[in-house]
Amino acid sequence: MPSLKDLKNRIASVKSTQKITAAMKMVAASKLRRAQEQAEAGRPYAERMGRMLSSLAANVQGGGEGPKLMSGTGRTDIHLLVVITSDRGLCGAFNGTVVREARRQITRLAGEGKTVKLLTVGRKGRDQLRRTHPALSARPSRMSAAAGSAMPTPTPSPGASWRSTMPGSSTSVR
Repeated sequence: MPSLKDLKNRIASVKSTQKITAAMKMVAASKLRRAQEQAEAGRPYAERMGRMLSSLAANVQGGGEGPKLMSGTGRTDIHLLVVITSDRGLCGAFNGTVVREARRQITRLAGEGKTVKLLTVGRKGRDQLRRTHPALSARPSRMSAAAGSAMPTPTPSPGASWRSTMPGSSTSVR
């Protein structure tokens, strides 16, 4: 049977654990609230983007003269797959599902004799697809989130050239 001192230590330990758990719950609730607010703030953008894409699709389907990117050239031998994944975080299932579907589409299109090109946004998808399909990259530059930034910024690849537009920077990268 434990002594009185052991019981008091155990009670103190449990109370300390309860305090830590309560603090963690408050932090999680705060992060959830902030994420919900950001999702709500993005809703008007998403609705407007949906209306714009619907309008573009209606113009192209209606036989209107649209840009070649939207109306196409009548040839279907080259396909561009845009694969969007995360750069970091606990999104393993999301990234895995997106990459699995991209690989399935690549296999299907290649089986039909089509030329497939990839444009990846996000480090996780780029790294996974580079291992299995290194020759399918559509362009030398890639998109990745800059440290501390929520918006992706172009990152130079070997041989690429661009001028930095970062605040306080006036350097060219070659």
